[in-house]
Amino acid sequence: MQDKQASLVGSARRDLTRLRKVSATIVRHGFGELLLKSTLGRRLMDKGELPPDGQTVHGSAAVRFTRMLASLGPTFIKLGQILSMRHDLLSREWIEALETLQDAAPLVPYEEILAQVENALGMPASEAFATFDETPIGTASIAQVHFATTHEGNRVVVKVQRPGIQTQMASDLQVLRSLDRLLEAVVEETGIYSPVGIVEEFDRAIREELDFVHEAANVRAFQETHRDRKGIRIPRVHDELSSGTVLTLEYFGGVKLLEAELSA
Repeated sequence: MQDKQASLVGSARRDLTRLRKVSATIVRHGFGELLLKSTLGRRLMDKGELPPDGQTVHGSAAVRFTRMLASLGPTFIKLGQILSMRHDLLSREWIEALETLQDAAPLVPYEEILAQVENALGMPASEAFATFDETPIGTASIAQVHFATTHEGNRVVVKVQRPGIQTQMASDLQVLRSLDRLLEAVVEETGIYSPVGIVEEFDRAIREELDFVHEAANVRAFQETHRDRKGIRIPRVHDELSSGTVLTLEYFGGVKLLEAELSA
């Protein structure tokens, strides 16, 4: 019981610390007036815990909002990436600004990636893989992807979840809920319909995306659905080298869908 209470207290402190940082970043990017529409934001301002409004105000609201998300790290970058695909909600100006977040995720050091792999698979990386490339082929807000080779000589791609990302995102989602009035106020700036509803949708999507077991099951289900279709190839999941935070897939080359030359 005491351990559970201590954990809850520690979580609350982390959330409050994160809330202060998020609030300060909001103010620095020129959205301090919107923060005043949040009860918690007003309390932080009254205590003098926030910097003067508008220290980074150059650029349009869309550009400043995008910079703000980028500076707040993976959770907010992911939220911006999702919003960048909502042409039904946002104007062209906001979409173009938010699209710049697609490649904004910071690099995870190689040593941390290896440690995450070893913790997830319960064995040394050298036992799990014959080779594991140090340079990632892709870095995203939730995971980083590396080439590797199995001991059977198969070329694979390994999707490794960012260390600590589940705890960080859980804390950030609590912060977003705490600032629900701020999110509603942003409607005037962005034209987003029901931003609080978007946060709830974002929460559900993130929980699924953070579960690589769920993702592996989706890959296998997709394989089964299309196993008799010619011209479609789905990468095989290497179950023995996968877990809730590491996903190892068969590798084969290709091009991005948006770059593909599709015949009529």
